[in-house]
Amino acid sequence: MAAAIGKTLASEGEARALSALSDRLVRIIQEVGAESPDGAFLASPSWNGVIEAARSALALMTR
Repeated sequence: MAAAIGKTLASEGEARALSALSDRLVRIIQEVGAESPDGAFLASPSWNGVIEAARSALALMTR
């Protein structure tokens, strides 16, 4: 992500936030299974972490 700073990302904070979101997404895909239906992801207790990470990234990127 750091390589994108100055190109598509404005700061190291944005890079960290997107890395955190990516980590959450990878974790839930591993937990639920990549071929699982959408409902399985939405029902997972880990989904709230994905939402929070996405909100944090969005807040940083829209300042």
